[in-house]
Amino acid sequence: MNINSASLPPELLPKIFGFSLNFVDDLLYLFLSHWRIHLTWLQFCSYGLIAGKLIYWLLKLNRVAVALKD
Repeated sequence: MNINSASLPPELLPKIFGFSLNFVDDLLYLFLSHWRIHLTWLQFCSYGLIAGKLIYWLLKLNRVAVALKD
């Protein structure tokens, strides 16, 4: 199966990126703990990613609301 990124709809790429962000903190924790680097602040990384995504979607929703209002 050959997937060409040019054939994907443009609105699909941000969704894939947003979904993959869910796993960034888990992968960091996994790889760093494998190398025996234990960072206590890393457990709070997921909260930061969730907050960032929430802010992004709220701004996007606000932009759509303003466009519909005009």
